[in-house]
Amino acid sequence: MRATQVVSRLQKTFGVELPLRSLFEAPTVAALAEKIAAANGQAPALQPPPITAVSRRENRFPLSFAQQRLWFLQQLELDDAAYNVPMAVRLNGLLDLAALSTR
Repeated sequence: MRATQVVSRLQKTFGVELPLRSLFEAPTVAALAEKIAAANGQAPALQPPPITAVSRRENRFPLSFAQQRLWFLQQLELDDAAYNVPMAVRLNGLLDLAALSTR
């Protein structure tokens, strides 16, 4: 499933049609870059798309695939505590409240 997503993103980003097997034939990033360059008819020195800044004023960022999966699983079983690990911790010394603050 992830391999299909990678091939789709390669097509969207670099504009190349790569067969799914090419991911498994190229076990390193360098080898995959050569396959992309060959599919594009270019030299192996492809330029990745630029990284653009995102406004930090908005607190909503897209979830990663792992976060989406956990959210979905939690929606299926609302009372499931499978990913919670309850424990008690004893702290010695002074507690720095400023270090624990979220602001």
